[in-house]
Amino acid sequence: MLTKSGGYRYRQYFLYTGLFLFLFLLIVGCSKTAPPSPSSTESTVPQASTQTESKQPQDQGPFLKKGEPIYMLMYHHFAPRGYWPKQAVAVYVDDFSEQMDYLQQEGYHVVALRQVWDHYKNGTPLPQKPVVITLDDGYESSYQLAYPVLKKHNYPFTIFPVVNWLQFEKSNKPYAPDKSDYLSWPQMDEMVASGLCDVQSHTFDSHDKVNGISVLITKIKKANGQLETTEEANSRVKEDLRQAKTFIEQRYGWDVYALAYPYGEYDEKVMQTMDELGYGMGLCMSKIKHKNNLKAIARIPVAQSDGLNGFIQRLKSKQAQ
Repeated sequence: MLTKSGGYRYRQYFLYTGLFLFLFLLIVGCSKTAPPSPSSTESTVPQASTQTESKQPQDQGPFLKKGEPIYMLMYHHFAPRGYWPKQAVAVYVDDFSEQMDYLQQEGYHVVALRQVWDHYKNGTPLPQKPVVITLDDGYESSYQLAYPVLKKHNYPFTIFPVVNWLQFEKSNKPYAPDKSDYLSWPQMDEMVASGLCDVQSHTFDSHDKVNGISVLITKIKKANGQLETTEEANSRVKEDLRQAKTFIEQRYGWDVYALAYPYGEYDEKVMQTMDELGYGMGLCMSKIKHKNNLKAIARIPVAQSDGLNGFIQRLKSKQAQ
């Protein structure tokens, strides 16, 4: 039989023992569910290093730096190998494909002409080693041969058609690489719908010469055989450039900001007319008469004889200027 004092001591014993077990289980349980320490978090989850970024010089970004070139490539016609031999403007499509591959392999960035226009106008940055691809005149080979190559690389490009030379209906005839046929507007529409093709002006119908001079900058004879006056010549040129601009803008719903001069020939009056009509860029061939002028931008003409090696040399020559 237990005495009162002995029972009290037993009750104290069980009370302390139970309290000890409760605290022990509480500590063990918390240790299993406790969040990982900061050191373990850093070792398992990659974190961006702001310290590394702060050490990078600001002039080593991915953007074009002042004084670095923008490579404006100029093409016209394309052909399968063996067609149009010794025709400088007819670039063999297999060479063209190698040239486009080279741009990708060597870290060039093909950008839209409109991006360059935005760069000049608004200071929007361009990537390093920017390349612009332009196709003049509007030959059907641009659609049949060049477009599949450009689409493969997802390269943007700009076509400068002579507006009145293009057909309004797509021909049912098979493509004939031995002929220099022009695009149809439905073919142009298809390229535009891809999101890669921009269309700008190469005049409405003024890609011609009189006495070796572009009709854009010289007087021509009227229907009665008499030579135009200066005012008549200026009016003719202005109406031609207005027609080209209006047609393309109404068809595609964007602004026509660039004119590729036929034969690369222009003068002060043409530049003034461009201002009046809202043309901001003038693209020449390899030679220009004005420096640091958006209406006198030199391009790199790519010729049939270039192949890949000549193409590389043209890029290097531009880089060295």
